[in-house]
Amino acid sequence: MKGDNEVKDFFQNSLKRTYNRQHARLNTQRKILTVMYSIWKKGDAYQPEMFSGSA
Repeated sequence: MKGDNEVKDFFQNSLKRTYNRQHARLNTQRKILTVMYSIWKKGDAYQPEMFSGSA
């Protein structure tokens, strides 16, 4: 989570929505797993835009 990246941005946006660090972490973990599963099933390369969707 160091530096400026899409995962950190997603977490920060989730934290603003939920006002709860635990829920924001869970949302971020869910999103990471969803993106990883999509990459694996489709065989596509990682694209930062994958994190711009909703939580």
